[in-house]
Amino acid sequence: MDIKKRKAIGILGGTFDPPHWGHLRLAEHFSRVLQLDHIIWMPAGQPWQKSSEITPAKHRLAMSEYAIETLHDLFVDHH
Repeated sequence: MDIKKRKAIGILGGTFDPPHWGHLRLAEHFSRVLQLDHIIWMPAGQPWQKSSEITPAKHRLAMSEYAIETLHDLFVDHH
């Protein structure tokens, strides 16, 4: 009988305007502590709680993809 191990997946959401070292460290920390297989990095589209102007979502998405490109267990959610 082939029993497949379930994947442990975390989600890190935020404005990421811009994504920075602190975001990456946070993701790496929880990946290690919680023994996650993957982390989904989820930039907020238009955060309701932000009153100041933010960078357009498409640019924050591109910055997020660039920020995590060398980290193999992080994936950016495009939805």
